Amino acid sequence: MSAIDVGPGTHRLVWTVDVGGSSYGSVVIDGGGRIYTTTGSSLVAIDDHGTTASVAWRADPGDGITEVSAGLAADGTVLLGTNGTHEWAYTRDGSPRWSAPRVITYSSPSVTADGLAYVADHSGRVRVLDVTTGAERAAYQLDPPQQIWTAVAVDRAHRLYFGTLNGHVLGVDSGGATLFDVDLGDSVYSYPALTADGALVVAGRSGRLVAIG
Repeated sequence: MSAIDVGPGTHRLVWTVDVGGSSYGSVVIDGGGRIYTTTGSSLVAIDDHGTTASVAWRADPGDGITEVSAGLAADGTVLLGTNGTHEWAYTRDGSPRWSAPRVITYSSPSVTADGLAYVADHSGRVRVLDVTTGAERAAYQLDPPQQIWTAVAVDRAHRLYFGTLNGHVLGVDSGGATLFDVDLGDSVYSYPALTADGALVVAGRSGRLVAIG
């Protein structure tokens, strides 16, 4: 992992840290100098000292490789999704906090300000977990099941939005009712984004970008 200082018309490498393997996820920053990334089958915490950086800790639950970004809650809980059987949570110092069962996931956890983590998986299920305890607060199951590879976008009313491997983009309200189901005819791998004016933007595998209002 590297940090680059970007200025007007120039850039420079500030530091580089060996995280021990390939990473498929984006980094997550807590705003206080702590950076989290995933690599191999591990969650890695890195401390940014300004001109240098160092690995603070590494956690590996041995639950298969991870191909997603970490999730970070306001209380400092950090989530790790893997290709295994559980979602894993750790405290800021790297101590295990909880684990919750689920199937293989390519979906990064989405964490809300009020302490809920939305985790989708290959069974077509979205689980809503309490970030403090790991207890399941709610669950949404697609019928028939469709693999969900995207992260779940969540709005202020706890409505959730996601895409599926067979090309559908769905909106679901907090009670589980389907708000819409749009067939893009194209597998959806990219993570959906909500705009300030209420549009849902998502891209299909072929590169077509779609806004749903």
